[in-house]
Amino acid sequence: MAYHKRLLNESEKKLLNILRENIFPEYKSMKLSFPNYVLSLNDGKMGSIKFIYDREPESCNIIPISEYRFNDIDNVPVLTTLYAYENGDLYELDIWKSDFSQLLSYPI
Repeated sequence: MAYHKRLLNESEKKLLNILRENIFPEYKSMKLSFPNYVLSLNDGKMGSIKFIYDREPESCNIIPISEYRFNDIDNVPVLTTLYAYENGDLYELDIWKSDFSQLLSYPI
């Protein structure tokens, strides 16, 4: 299966803004790099994405820097976790719906 990079959609941008507002205190001073291109991950259509850079990201540890919980429109809990490399380059936005079903709606 071929994967193609794409631009962030508006719902993903809004969710990233929510996650930026909820960055863990120990990472508030981290200078983050937000690329526009992503790859959709094969996660059962829950919506996880990997961030794509025009350059090879620096090899360093990957850390969770923010989390946000919400209920999907079917009232199933969803946990989103934003991961970054220690240098501030974003790595991945993990979206996990607790019943492993397809994400129906992003938070408003």
